[in-house]
Amino acid sequence: MLALGEVRGRLFGLPRTTERVGVGTEPGLALCHTSSTAMGGHIAVEGPWGEGAEERGEFPWARGEVERVQRKVVPKEEVPMRGRVLVVDDDPLVSSALRRTLAREHDVEVVVSSRKALDMLIAPEGIYDVILCDLMMPEMTGMELHAQLEAAAPEQARRMVFVTGGAYTHAAQSFLERVSNPRLEKPFEPEKLRERVREWVAQVRTA
Repeated sequence: MLALGEVRGRLFGLPRTTERVGVGTEPGLALCHTSSTAMGGHIAVEGPWGEGAEERGEFPWARGEVERVQRKVVPKEEVPMRGRVLVVDDDPLVSSALRRTLAREHDVEVVVSSRKALDMLIAPEGIYDVILCDLMMPEMTGMELHAQLEAAAPEQARRMVFVTGGAYTHAAQSFLERVSNPRLEKPFEPEKLRERVREWVAQVRTA
């Protein structure tokens, strides 16, 4: 009869089997012992002789704090709200440049006559999110167009953005100080213009 120490010594030895010879073998504790030792662990059998045994495995790499990997979540690129933009400018070069800059993101209409713009804006279907209007025009100035809209379509008057070249008359300077409408200085950078129009459209659409 094998002593307890001899039995424990053989537990982690060669593969053993409970089947008859030639049927098959099981690696049993030998494979467990080899694998755990190779990874820095330890496996042992405990328990009194003749009363059953307990197999205990210790794995040092499982001790201590688990390293947490934080993944940076990159939000999907937000698609800007598509708005209706009206450009009112008697200079075809300026109005064409504004259309080219904004047409990719918005529905842009251009008129070179402030009187035609007035007819469009007071019509039932003439609702625009942003109205880019030249401040100084010969037929009707942007200031006069604003005054007409304040009486006929005040909501549209509040959505006007005055395009200026930096040279103001005394009347124009007083007007800009009085109204709260934003202004756009010439010359403008395309990306900055797109950014500001996005903001103005979002303000109207989320109000």
